[in-house]
Amino acid sequence: MKTKIDMSPLFFLAAVFAISAVAQHSGLAQTVADSIIPYLHLGQGGGLRDLYAITGLSALLSHLTTAPAAPAILAPLASTTANFTGWSIEAVSMSQIIGIATPLLPYQAPPLIIAMAMAQIPAAALTRVCCILAFSGAVIGLPVTYMWWAYLGVFG
Repeated sequence: MKTKIDMSPLFFLAAVFAISAVAQHSGLAQTVADSIIPYLHLGQGGGLRDLYAITGLSALLSHLTTAPAAPAILAPLASTTANFTGWSIEAVSMSQIIGIATPLLPYQAPPLIIAMAMAQIPAAALTRVCCILAFSGAVIGLPVTYMWWAYLGVFG
């Protein structure tokens, strides 16, 4: 069966789901909220700074876990983060998703791992693409997103 079907992507997905379950049931989210959010100084430097802080925290946690496991940790943080920023929970959740959806390394997103395995794409090439997309998203995408959401009244 190993010669006909590559089972490694399936084992990777099983590990991702297991990490997500452990993170959700271990109380990791509350520990992160109590220890990290006060250091972000949310609500003190303006909306764009808060957007960068929330997105950066989401990207960091996505980097430490994986994209599928990050929402299990970040969802409980939304209400605490909303209290600090003065934003709605929806605005905080949308900001968290930007960080989750921006992988810095291919291993963060299981579809990228599967695509690498199936198309035999070198890890270095996909890592360069991920870094370029993350950098351009931070330099161009976040300010444009902030202006658009401010225009739409997302922040209150």
